[in-house]
Amino acid sequence: CIFDTVSESFENDIIGNHLVWYDDDITTAVYSFWSEIYTYDGTLTLDGACSEEAEEQLRKKLDVSEQIENYLFQYSGSIEIISNGRKRTTDLLVPEIPGNMTDFIRLRNRVTGEKYELDADGIIISEKLANILGVQAGDPVQVKTDDKKSADLKVIAVTENYFGHYVYMSPELYEKVYGEKPFYDHVFMDTKDTSDEA
Repeated sequence: CIFDTVSESFENDIIGNHLVWYDDDITTAVYSFWSEIYTYDGTLTLDGACSEEAEEQLRKKLDVSEQIENYLFQYSGSIEIISNGRKRTTDLLVPEIPGNMTDFIRLRNRVTGEKYELDADGIIISEKLANILGVQAGDPVQVKTDDKKSADLKVIAVTENYFGHYVYMSPELYEKVYGEKPFYDHVFMDTKDTSDEA
């Protein structure tokens, strides 16, 4: 699906791309998603074979970079979630420092604007996924990992989202579910604003 910025229209049909929006047109949904919910400027993807030494070197480069304002390491994978006889395989995001996540992704209630934070008590899921599974905050769900282990977890909040399905989990909860610490294979980045520099 390609959005043409000149004609301000989609070149292909958008059926099947898991889009959802409420009382607005698709332009508003795209704007809301990329300016109000996902606010980071770019991402880096680490090779699965990346050594601890190489990761440490990357962190040092990010710390001293004149272009990078802020960054957050996170694990990105997939997870199967089940409830009420329904199941979906969805994206799983685990930020290294949950308290810094709001600098890059805003977890919030679509109607009230209430902000959510991750903790070790449960998961936060996207609104469309909650609708498909028929769950709301406080409900139990079952998750299956890639190796078919399963765990019963609580949905602590349902967050606004317009594209795809997401499960957000704290590192502490990930370690309980998977029995190991997450490998942080992606980096969200915010770049410095240099527009006023000569």
